[in-house]
Amino acid sequence: MITNDKWNVYICHFVLKKTIEGKEHEPVYKIQSVLFQCDNVEKAYHRAKSKIERMHDRYKTPKGEVMSVECLGINDLDILQDSWDEIQSEAQDDSGYTCPSIRATINCDNVDSLLSKKSGLSMYI
Repeated sequence: MITNDKWNVYICHFVLKKTIEGKEHEPVYKIQSVLFQCDNVEKAYHRAKSKIERMHDRYKTPKGEVMSVECLGINDLDILQDSWDEIQSEAQDDSGYTCPSIRATINCDNVDSLLSKKSGLSMYI
């Protein structure tokens, strides 16, 4: 459900592929969830799409290995019913804020099945 508030809070679930450079092994796939604010659905979609390239990363692990992170695309994008104030208040509570998020390691032969087209995103259904 989309509210009439000027600024809504959105959650985007991105599909990440993580590999250790120079090692022969299967990559690890993760879903990374990001909260952000936008004033309408289309702007939220374009903001999420523009973030894909910026989510690519390369860093050293504690073991000194080079980890390469590639964002493959969007798994889902949805509007949250909570405001920033509600999210902040719950986050400071002992139980924390629980958002509709998937942040789990995924072993998947068909990674493309994790990626959604615009029409399949929750906020458009």
